[in-house]
Amino acid sequence: SMFCCEARPAMTQQTTGGQAPDRRERKLGGVGIVFVKDMSETLYVNFLVEGGPAHRCGMIQQGDMLRFINNDDLRNRKGASVSPLSGPHGTHVMLGFQRYPNDDFYSVTLMRDAACYPDMLAVPPPGMKFPYPQEGETTTEESNGASQLNGDHESEETHQV
Repeated sequence: SMFCCEARPAMTQQTTGGQAPDRRERKLGGVGIVFVKDMSETLYVNFLVEGGPAHRCGMIQQGDMLRFINNDDLRNRKGASVSPLSGPHGTHVMLGFQRYPNDDFYSVTLMRDAACYPDMLAVPPPGMKFPYPQEGETTTEESNGASQLNGDHESEETHQV
């Protein structure tokens, strides 16, 4: 049978003579999402870790924008960070996402899993196209830029001949 994260015997550690387990022993967990950040500091889902909490919930898709962590609104925040996604293994975190800029938000509650710690913020590869035009860019500029680049390379080659 598939072993899922909830089935792990995490309870064995708590039998320390009735004392609360030492904080340092508590494993941290994440939700299994790699994000990328655009110029306006919006966090986009870039990758879901296979079998991680975010992947298993089945609702989150690549390109979705992270808007809330618990009740913390990320939209007006510069320097958005993914560190609030982390917390003790087995605790819950509520995430609010938006698929397209004018969509309603949807929220999911995920159980943090030590196997998915820490969640990452990836550096977007150079020239990565985000799903939506960035501040100060229009979609037409983007496509012209792309065709210009190709044009330059072609003309360089023909000059050399």
